[in-house]
Amino acid sequence: MSSPPSSEITPESVALRIRNEPWWFVETFLGGQPLFDKQRQILESLRDFKEVLVKACHDSSKTWTTGRAVLWWLYGHPKDSKVLTTAPTWAQIEDLLWREVASAYQSAKFPLGGRLLKTQFELAPQWFAKGQSSDRGVNIQGLHSSNILVIVDEADGISKETWDAIDGLLTSENARLLAVGNPLDPSSEWKKRVDSSGSPRAKIIQIRAEDTPNIAAGEVIYPFLLTPEWVEDKRQKWGESSPLWLGKVMAEW
Repeated sequence: MSSPPSSEITPESVALRIRNEPWWFVETFLGGQPLFDKQRQILESLRDFKEVLVKACHDSSKTWTTGRAVLWWLYGHPKDSKVLTTAPTWAQIEDLLWREVASAYQSAKFPLGGRLLKTQFELAPQWFAKGQSSDRGVNIQGLHSSNILVIVDEADGISKETWDAIDGLLTSENARLLAVGNPLDPSSEWKKRVDSSGSPRAKIIQIRAEDTPNIAAGEVIYPFLLTPEWVEDKRQKWGESSPLWLGKVMAEW
């Protein structure tokens, strides 16, 4: 989508472009290196599908991407949107995803406004994001919006009770679910959800080590992603038939 003429630029036209081109928002507003294919695929799938389920190898930037998705959703749906994030433990909520939200916010090329707290970002009464513990499904219930995004980090560790509560939040037409994690537990509720997800409104994305830039290039391009040396070391230590190799390198249960 081309940029509108300057005389036609309005808050509404900017929000529309943010919604339609999530990669543009991340690269233009939040800065940093250009998105690689899988990062862009996650954001574009979140635009187009009700559910996006990302099973990924270790250190593949999945949490980096979900942190940017929080801000993309809010600024693409101004004044009336909510984001709820959860993970198996409070430490994971606070130390992983919300550190990425803070990093994106603080490195933004333009002032984003709002009030950023440790696990909450407030823009207006009906326009905010928050982290919520998942130890009891009831903690997840009751949050509704015309435009709601639920993000589940480390999804392999989420209980059935919590998944059931999450489904209760996805009732509106423009509700979205983004669930990401390493596929490590073959008995997890998340695996059952991925295996049974045959809806045309759901998208499953797999990120193997070979799909990340450093491994694809055979050299370190992005210092924060897994390296060829790490993969080879784990091949020797774990073996290619081990559950750790399958989950953390091949993104398979």
